[in-house]
Amino acid sequence: MHKAFRVYGVPRPQGSVRAFRNIVVQGGSKESRDAQASWRTLIIDQARRHFPRPIEEGRISINYIFYLPKPKYAKKDAEPTKKPDLDKLIRAAGDALSTIAYRDDAQITFISAIKRYADANQTPGMDIRIRWDTDE
Repeated sequence: MHKAFRVYGVPRPQGSVRAFRNIVVQGGSKESRDAQASWRTLIIDQARRHFPRPIEEGRISINYIFYLPKPKYAKKDAEPTKKPDLDKLIRAAGDALSTIAYRDDAQITFISAIKRYADANQTPGMDIRIRWDTDE
């Protein structure tokens, strides 16, 4: 089985957490943490529309395509080779989907992801396709 949907908004990476001698510090500025929280809310809201309850068991594969705003200086066929890091975009999306679309991250056996610039007539966001097999 599978479900696919789009989340509109500027994709934001999951921030880093640093530990210093029994103290945990949230990385990034308040503005970036707020933007990440807003992005996470957009993902959760859209996922709830497609998953009334999480997938309880079975293997899950996820395909992400992140569409980032294209900077004015970027050439027509440019690829986004600067921040945000693709692995942090994946982590932010996965954290938002966990317990909404699927019960546990451990169910994920395959992830593919691409980050690219949105075309001039395209809204930034993320396409996501989740496939699962409950016959183990």
